[in-house]
Amino acid sequence: MKTYSKRIIGFFCCVTLIVMMAGGCKSSGKLAYKNIAAIYNPELVLEDLNYDLFNLNDSITNLYVRFPYNKLQYSEINGRKEARYKLTWQLFQDFENSKLIDSAAYRGMDSLHTVGYKFDSIAIAVKNGSDYVIFLSFFDLNAGKQYDQWLNLYKKGPVNPTDYILTDEKGFPLMRNYVYNKEHFRIRTALNEESVMLGFNPQSMPPAPPPYALPKNVVFPYADSITAWRVSNHYSEIIQLSDEGRYNVVENGKRAFTIFRFYDGFPNIGQLTQLRQTARYIATDAEYRDLMESDSRAAIDDFWIRLTGHSERALSQ
Repeated sequence: MKTYSKRIIGFFCCVTLIVMMAGGCKSSGKLAYKNIAAIYNPELVLEDLNYDLFNLNDSITNLYVRFPYNKLQYSEINGRKEARYKLTWQLFQDFENSKLIDSAAYRGMDSLHTVGYKFDSIAIAVKNGSDYVIFLSFFDLNAGKQYDQWLNLYKKGPVNPTDYILTDEKGFPLMRNYVYNKEHFRIRTALNEESVMLGFNPQSMPPAPPPYALPKNVVFPYADSITAWRVSNHYSEIIQLSDEGRYNVVENGKRAFTIFRFYDGFPNIGQLTQLRQTARYIATDAEYRDLMESDSRAAIDDFWIRLTGHSERALSQ
């Protein structure tokens, strides 16, 4: 696969210096009280920077990291142009307890202007029996930019969402929980099982509501039908999902992991219907009614121009 070869090039051809610093400390208060609004600022998002977690066993979880070299800033240092970056992670019990359990920092550089992606995996020593949260910070040191992200690490139950991960046909992590039309992939599982039960729930996927807009008691059905896929050495056979909907790995009668298979281009929004639906949470009832009754893209543009007061500013929304 083309993207796979680029990642391999990025992995083997870079000149990388890695320094690891691990430690822990105690602090007080709740993580929920910290201001994390900055992570929703588009300017603080590095395009194609991806993370994923997979419970390798009861005591080790792999943190997978992937980022594109061409998004980093190359500067002249000691007579040659190079990119410098740093990744830090901090492991906490939960948002209600800011006690730091473990942390580490990794530094790297590239002087070859490597084409493609840097991909790496980091082993985190963390035992089963509890769920955790991980705070990640990626630094483009030459540009002076920092990109933050929170991840949930599930290890409390006998079966957890991070006991599963999507991979390509060769077992390389996809770094996402959705698949495309006609895409071939595998499911990697941490469990010793002979098959993965995949429940299918056909439904469309409207644009997501704002955070905390859904009631706490919302329930998504996990299966209209269930298909068994063979597993060998913790990898499923090659899977292709043709129908749109939610696909849930079902273990012991419960939903353990969800795979999304929706419209082409998901999760990006580009179709007229999707563009109109995204305005629901910031439009008045009258404005939204006018948008839904119009089949014109111009109606969407007019809405954003009125909202922002300027056509160029509207294009950035």
